Amino acid sequence: MGREVAASVPGAILIPLPGTSHLFYHGDWEAVLDAIIGFVRRPTRGGQVLTDREFEVAELVADGLTNQAIATRLSVAPRTIESHAENIRRKLQVSSRAQIAAWVTEQRLRHRT
Repeated sequence: MGREVAASVPGAILIPLPGTSHLFYHGDWEAVLDAIIGFVRRPTRGGQVLTDREFEVAELVADGLTNQAIATRLSVAPRTIESHAENIRRKLQVSSRAQIAAWVTEQRLRHRT
């Protein structure tokens, strides 16, 4: 049943734990917490973490949207998107939108399983 639930939730990761109970064993909390933190934090190559908004912008860049289109979709100024894109490039240590898109694709694949 757990695999079915995880498969139906976008980005979910199933972490099988030993035993038959749905309650965490005393020693399981660290593995569960590590998995949750790893999923939520979205680590970057440089060790810095993208903000939720930066990650959202990075996903839209990966989807092929221009800064203007992203700004329109998010109801912000184009200059705001330019700032987010620059912060993303700095944190990921990349220099192009294509490299941002490649990183997002890697994250999507990593969190799909």
